[in-house]
Amino acid sequence: AAACSSGSSDLGLGDDSSAGTDASTSDGTTVTGQDSSTTDSGNPIGDAGADVRAEPSCSGIAYCENFEDYDDASTIANGKTLGPWTTNVGGTETMTVDGTNPYGGTKALHINIPIVDAGSSTSLLEQTVGGGLVTNGDMWGRMMVWYKNKPNGHTWLFQGLGHSSASGNNMSLNLANSGGNYFFNYHGYADAGEETSDQGGTPVAGAWVCLQWEYKSSGTVNQSEAKLWADGVLVIDSLAAPVQTWDLATPFTEMQLGFVHYPNTAEIIDVFIDDFALNNAKVDCPL
Repeated sequence: AAACSSGSSDLGLGDDSSAGTDASTSDGTTVTGQDSSTTDSGNPIGDAGADVRAEPSCSGIAYCENFEDYDDASTIANGKTLGPWTTNVGGTETMTVDGTNPYGGTKALHINIPIVDAGSSTSLLEQTVGGGLVTNGDMWGRMMVWYKNKPNGHTWLFQGLGHSSASGNNMSLNLANSGGNYFFNYHGYADAGEETSDQGGTPVAGAWVCLQWEYKSSGTVNQSEAKLWADGVLVIDSLAAPVQTWDLATPFTEMQLGFVHYPNTAEIIDVFIDDFALNNAKVDCPL
């Protein structure tokens, strides 16, 4: 079983040094984050006046990030190292780890998009593991997400990438949000420009939502499956009508976590992400 690391680390705004102490499991995956509990309120936007929730356990989870290990900073710059993550930041968004609105503990990942947005922008934390992010072809994820305003157009929060043995193609699948619905967006066809999507559920603003997903690689052509749950309710199943003929990675070797925003925005968007986890079995929502 994987264990959680502890301690505080610098965000690396002034240099490229590694931030924090990370533990490694026997299969080479990295584990970040720590279990913590506080009593003072730290949620002025999402849960003002409430006691801060304890962090969920990281025990047995391959990747576990609650952002408690990083020192607050004004802006996370492009190409830096945060623990096991590499940053990919561009456009008009800003990305910080701060205490403005954590779900659990005292900190969360905070991404801000201003009203004057000249098009696409990116705020991502990235990891690559050549042997696979998890030990089988069934990759489960979980995160807590809070929006100040529902995004408009195509935006996404998490993306898994890798090579499909069934199709022979490289592929990606992102967990997206149009403001009107959640959706998965898939690239993995012989025509690299082709994409398909599957949608469902209704995103909300001004409240924390637990998103859970499963990327299940079948190894058989057109029979992989992707599912999404919002607060425990199944909202997307790619093999339910209309069936999506996707070939997912075997295994997934790269993940990107954060916020990518393509269209112009008519209002400020604040996105908070907390209690991210990735594993080869379902990860429960925190209490």
